[in-house]
Amino acid sequence: GDQRDGGEINTAFRQESYHTPFDDMSQAFDFGAGADHARVNFLTGYVIAQEENRPTWNAGDFFGGLFAGS
Repeated sequence: GDQRDGGEINTAFRQESYHTPFDDMSQAFDFGAGADHARVNFLTGYVIAQEENRPTWNAGDFFGGLFAGS
């Protein structure tokens, strides 16, 4: 399999190219992986939306402190 570090590749792209003139659609794109990413995010939201109760933040959560009142 592919031995490259996906996290390292993602971080480098976000630091060096994302939202710059180098971030354009002429770059290679794995549409299958993009579809998988969209599917996982949709299903995560869907499963949460089907719950009886709204989700809650864990005590001491950084984002909970910022958005608990939202």
